[in-house]
Amino acid sequence: MPVLQVGDLERAVRFYESLGFRAALREEGDEGGHCILRWGGVELMLATGAHLGPGPAFSGTLYFNGPGVQELYARVKDLGTLVWPLTVMDYGTREFGLRDPDGYVIAFAERLELERDRALLRRAYAAFNARDLDGLLSALHPDVQWANGMEGGHVQGHAAARAYWERQWQQLDPRVDPLRIGEDEEGRLVVDVHQVVRDAKGALLLDRIVQHAYTVEGGLVRRMDILG
Repeated sequence: MPVLQVGDLERAVRFYESLGFRAALREEGDEGGHCILRWGGVELMLATGAHLGPGPAFSGTLYFNGPGVQELYARVKDLGTLVWPLTVMDYGTREFGLRDPDGYVIAFAERLELERDRALLRRAYAAFNARDLDGLLSALHPDVQWANGMEGGHVQGHAAARAYWERQWQQLDPRVDPLRIGEDEEGRLVVDVHQVVRDAKGALLLDRIVQHAYTVEGGLVRRMDILG
């Protein structure tokens, strides 16, 4: 977890909260105060303790990687000193940089392939809900491994996935709507999903939030797992 020494903790916390960080823990002590903030899966500590040195100092750029950078830029570009505007870089990211009230340069970036893959999953969920098998299969690798939520294990390949969904839809009427698409430490896309399942007569069986994990290779889903 990065630790940044700041001159005024209250001012610094307000600034980072305006960027979308959320304060998780704040404490005051004899040597100063500190606050742990979270943005997505990232944690950052702001502290005023003298043991960190004579004053704020950092010569590099602190990067935060996550989705929605373009939307974030539109909202926060006027909150601090802009170091560089929203830019698509040659190395495959969309990013921008700001200078915070203590002079630290911070950047927010997202991988362009991540944006492509999130759009792929949204199309797949829409195809599933529309019972569009061809559209759904077009998002999958020919040798896909797909979690079998009915019997357990995985089905493999387009033909097995098609047969699985046809059998499932004869028995049940499921709907799955993606709420949030993030990324885990293994590089998988993890989706928070609102799942509603009814039986063939329309009676409600399930209404819950579940998580699906996807391995995407070359713009196609290679593996799907149900996390719970």
